[in-house]
Amino acid sequence: MKSTSAIGLLSPRQITAGIRARMSGKRQHNAGRRPFQLGATLVIAPGDVLRHADFEDFAGDHADLDEVIAAIG
Repeated sequence: MKSTSAIGLLSPRQITAGIRARMSGKRQHNAGRRPFQLGATLVIAPGDVLRHADFEDFAGDHADLDEVIAAIG
């Protein structure tokens, strides 16, 4: 998976995502051990078949839920 840097956290997309999260009532309380680690959404079917993979490009960049649900079905 990808990671970001302190500079990456100041990008316009990141700031917009942070404002959107804050306005919806979300707040980060603890940065954890790897605060610059970006996430991913994986759908793995039986038999270790990868049906969907979405890796974050920046913090706050999440997988499209319609695509994830389609990969499950």
